Amino acid sequence: MRQTMCRFVGWMLVLGCFVVSPVLGQGTENEGKVVSVKLKDGRELQGVIQKRDDGIVIKTRGGETRVQESEIESIQPVVSPREEYLTRRDQTNRKDAESLCELARWVWENHQDNLNLMRYARDDLKAALELNDKFTRAKLLLRQVNAKIRILTNVSPGPGTPGVPLTLEDRDLVTERDMFWIRLKELRSTDRVMIKYQNKALQRYIDQMRGQTIDNWDRHGKEQHFLAQPRSVQVMEILRNSQRGGAEDGQLLQDIHVMSDPKFMTDFRGRVWPIIQNNCAQANCHGGPKANGGLKFFVVPGLNKKADYTNFLIVSGWRGGRLGEKQLLDRQDIEASLILQYGLNPKVAKQKHPFEIPPVFTGIRSANYRLVYDWMVSLKKPRRPDYHIPPEYQPAGMKLDTTGTPIFHDEDEDEEKKDKEKEKAGNE
Repeated sequence: MRQTMCRFVGWMLVLGCFVVSPVLGQGTENEGKVVSVKLKDGRELQGVIQKRDDGIVIKTRGGETRVQESEIESIQPVVSPREEYLTRRDQTNRKDAESLCELARWVWENHQDNLNLMRYARDDLKAALELNDKFTRAKLLLRQVNAKIRILTNVSPGPGTPGVPLTLEDRDLVTERDMFWIRLKELRSTDRVMIKYQNKALQRYIDQMRGQTIDNWDRHGKEQHFLAQPRSVQVMEILRNSQRGGAEDGQLLQDIHVMSDPKFMTDFRGRVWPIIQNNCAQANCHGGPKANGGLKFFVVPGLNKKADYTNFLIVSGWRGGRLGEKQLLDRQDIEASLILQYGLNPKVAKQKHPFEIPPVFTGIRSANYRLVYDWMVSLKKPRRPDYHIPPEYQPAGMKLDTTGTPIFHDEDEDEEKKDKEKEKAGNE
């Protein structure tokens, strides 16, 4: 009996050498692709997967994470080509011409019929040539990409044809990842929203705070009290403490996903946007195909959350004027916001619209004016938060301020000039 059992175990060991784990097979099959890896401890990682002899490596925005086959529960490829492109772009050194060219080549080899991605590839190649104007491979690939873009833009088959780009370009709308950041940064403790902690974010915060004097984390019972709080209250504390010391803990915050709309967005969508849409976002104003006067809103029939968040981002971050001192939404001086000023009768407005348009508000005491004003007051002040939107994101060519940096006024420019003149005089 013992001899039979030994033979059975021996055969199992031999056969085991030829059995490929389903997870290992997935890792090999998806090597070089952007995937979502779910680990058995509950963490989820998204990045480019690579198979190594000692396990699997997932390259994420924050670096490389090495895991063993036994730790993985599942591997799922990321299905959206744009999300895959953005993930790859996050990992690309944008100061290296070779890396930019390789990113564009990936688009060319995998998504030639995607007009939006081809335009991204064109921008990447132009950036590569700005770094190295003698980069022959980039020049040749740029010619191919431009030719393909001309073909795609000149094709006009019937509506609903597979592969045909929509009028509203996906590249102009924020991504789901952007929406997570915007919701998080505009969140209030009173919001009733669904929040998910990814990659043990809550435990990571507790571990780094335990024993500190900040918010009584050095006192007995603090951890139990914190865990008993609603998630929105927990996140408000995490946001507050992530700002201490100047540098924000982006690695922690990116793992806090606000899954539903906070009140700032439900109010914007249901109360503020209809006023903008019926006036500023008309086709003959700022709702047309191009950015009229450098400003464009995206009018989409039905419910489109990406369009809603994109329009909010435009209201929040659009600037005009020589130094960008004019803002649609001025959080430091709500009454100076162009959304309000341009909507008033020019006889009473402090800033008049450059063209003659029908007044949106009958006065500062009108119901619609107060509605928009009160919504603006409810947002966080004194300046917009950093939404972690990539600087390359410029919907319809608009360069939005989404970083939370202070406004640069004339007096700041004058002081800077004076300082430079003093420095120059001292050197002479």
